[in-house]
Amino acid sequence: PPFTIAVLLLCFMSLFDYSRGQEMKTESSFLWISDIHLEPDYGTPQASTKHNQACTLESSNETYPYGQFGCDAPTLLVEQTLNHAQRVVAEQQQQSGENIDFILASGDFCRHGSTSSESTREITEMVIDMVQSRFPGVPIIVAVGNNDFTPDYYIDVEEETDNNTMLELVTTAFNDTFMSEEEVSSFRNGAYFARNISDILTILSINTIVYSSEHSPNQENIEDPFGQFVWLKNQLELAKSAGRRVWIVGHIAPTIGSYGHDNLWYGPYMDRYYDIIRDYFPSIICGQLFGHLHTDEFRLAHDSSSDFAGGLIQKKYPLYIASSFTSIYGSNPSFRLVQYEADTGNLLDYDTYYFNVSNPTIPPDWIKAPTFRESFDIPDMSGDSLSSIINRLAEEAASSAAENVSSSPLWETFISRQSIYAPPEMGPCQDRICRKEWVCTLSSISEDHYEECVVDTWNAWDHSEVLSEPLAIVAASIAVAIVLLGCIWKIRRCLLVRRNYVIQYDDDEHLQDEDENYAEHHRQSREESASTDFIDVPEIT
Repeated sequence: PPFTIAVLLLCFMSLFDYSRGQEMKTESSFLWISDIHLEPDYGTPQASTKHNQACTLESSNETYPYGQFGCDAPTLLVEQTLNHAQRVVAEQQQQSGENIDFILASGDFCRHGSTSSESTREITEMVIDMVQSRFPGVPIIVAVGNNDFTPDYYIDVEEETDNNTMLELVTTAFNDTFMSEEEVSSFRNGAYFARNISDILTILSINTIVYSSEHSPNQENIEDPFGQFVWLKNQLELAKSAGRRVWIVGHIAPTIGSYGHDNLWYGPYMDRYYDIIRDYFPSIICGQLFGHLHTDEFRLAHDSSSDFAGGLIQKKYPLYIASSFTSIYGSNPSFRLVQYEADTGNLLDYDTYYFNVSNPTIPPDWIKAPTFRESFDIPDMSGDSLSSIINRLAEEAASSAAENVSSSPLWETFISRQSIYAPPEMGPCQDRICRKEWVCTLSSISEDHYEECVVDTWNAWDHSEVLSEPLAIVAASIAVAIVLLGCIWKIRRCLLVRRNYVIQYDDDEHLQDEDENYAEHHRQSREESASTDFIDVPEIT
């Protein structure tokens, strides 16, 4: 009957709509802040003077109220940055009806050069209070940074956890961010913890300071500091058995530095970390988020292994590195709003907000940069997308090496984003040496991999350039040979034909000289500041 047919049709349509809804991904977001480095004594003699003596001048409060290159973040800068982050989140909530799910703070709350554990704890608590007052009720996930200990990078792994002064320091400082006694207990035993963000996503915050090549005291002989590797493996197994996805967050990324190109972790620790995550990537682990470098960067570590059939499998490990609040190392103050799929945990895109600290206005003139996807014309933040970016950077770098072309929109975008649109004299990277180093930096797990990449890339690019001259010589030789053969053939004809037969032919030869003069390229120093003359910018911050 028609009525029955109509009912069945409606049921079918509802099932179709339901299936479509199941396929649609629910987008969520979180606020990502890193490397705040609050300097409450900016503009006083008590301020840290690591790179710029102007940090201690009272006049700096008027000329550069939000700080300057070479100085850590004044209280006013931290307040203004969080105020704008609050406005951005409120606008998003008004448009979509959705609040951010959480705030990720990937370490280094305290200023550089703190000499007192009490001061370090107080400054860290000040930052936490500033964040919570602007985002009440929003969960905060913290990762411990090297400057959250005193002295910098110091934590004695062999000291009993129950009496470990540094673990007590950071646990007390972050106490208001923990959401359960289980988190407190875990953090107290090694400065790491796990939190379930949703029914599908778990975030593991790890203590990367114990693996750092700058860790003090030197205890690299300890196989598993604070038992964190065993804990990490167990957490990944739990996630696997429960069908959950995982992000790993921390402060110092398991990779190489951007300029010294040395390992940020001790080699054995880096090897063990990748040995662990290899079996869970990308089916379980779908995000790695770190800070420390003060710049907007990413890495695509990769390795190759054999599958059960003897085939070659290449694993890709994308990781993202957040920029900083502080402008001490030459980048503009910034924060990120990150979008991800709530039902898969896959990272999608992020917005970067910043202002030009060297040309301050009151209040700051905040700028929203193009999103990560818009900047590099990619669909998401997956390993394949990062691979696409690196390949295109490499292709343009190789092309500029052969053709001696310095300008490149893609490279200009990459370098501008890396320094958060700081003045161009901070590092234009307009020569092939700089670009070759960046391509290898972005795609290398370790210092050894980087050095191999540099040699291989140099040989490939150099070969492509040098090939142009031999090819031209070979082409010219073939042309000459053809002409000579033609002459011989025509002379032979002359001998065979009548004497009054005149042969006319053109005898013009045009030799093209290859230009072998290459312009000298001098990579401009990344440490050069637009407003100060400090030069010594260290690799590890």
